[in-house]
Amino acid sequence: MRDLEVLQSKLSIMVRKLNDAKKDVENCTNKYQQAKVHYEEETEDIEEAGEKSFAYFIRTIIGSQERKIEKEKQEQIEARYQLDKVSEQLEEAKANYEQLAFNVTKTRAELEDLKKIIAVSDPSYKEKVDEESKKRMGWRQELVEVDEAFNAGESILNRIDEALKYLGSANSWSTMDMLGGGFFTDMMKYDKIDEAENLMSKVESELRRYELELKDVEYEWNSSYEFISGGHRAMDIFFDNIFTDISNNKKINNNINSLENLKNQIITVQNRLKGMKREIKEKIVLSEQIYESFDS
Repeated sequence: MRDLEVLQSKLSIMVRKLNDAKKDVENCTNKYQQAKVHYEEETEDIEEAGEKSFAYFIRTIIGSQERKIEKEKQEQIEARYQLDKVSEQLEEAKANYEQLAFNVTKTRAELEDLKKIIAVSDPSYKEKVDEESKKRMGWRQELVEVDEAFNAGESILNRIDEALKYLGSANSWSTMDMLGGGFFTDMMKYDKIDEAENLMSKVESELRRYELELKDVEYEWNSSYEFISGGHRAMDIFFDNIFTDISNNKKINNNINSLENLKNQIITVQNRLKGMKREIKEKIVLSEQIYESFDS
């Protein structure tokens, strides 16, 4: 059984390296594409600099054309050097990935062979297989719950972003109001505020559902969103003056700051959920590698 755990540990390390190697290949591929585009642009610059035209004739007389072409050639050489460099890095990254993929496949086969041997020689292994199977069922249920919580959080973030968009528009109309707006400006401002407040009502409802989903996750909400009352609106519209305009503008900006703060808090929780999901998946993979049943 000890040999099985050692081999599994070795495989886990190799799989992590393989995933890192895959990311390295993707990164090198992006760098190569960028370098290729840059080299092609520099090559075009040389061709354009050498085109015969009246401007070319004038620059040749005063000697600036040759200097321009020489500069473009130097830039092309540098671009070619960078292209060759990243091309070499890409080939090395691909070779490393292929070697790791081969090693992972080989080690997985060794692990499966060892599991079959232990299943025959160690009677307790079958019991452990059944026990781990039940654990994986529980972990998969946890994954479902984490996904549900994460999706609820994403829905809230989308509503907050939409509310911030309306508040940003309301803030612009509010600034115009302070600079001498009138009835129309007030109507546009409150139209945007209404949209934002409708969304925030939904956010408050979804936050309560989100909290129920967050069974094992630490979180803290500190939202101080202030809804603008009907009476305050009437004062602003029918007794329009600089004081009510400033007051409303302050409330709008405070609400923007409050929503940005709430958004950051939810993003923090979402990142924790991502971490939980990753850890649960790793436990499932680890269990499967050692104890998952196989065809005899």
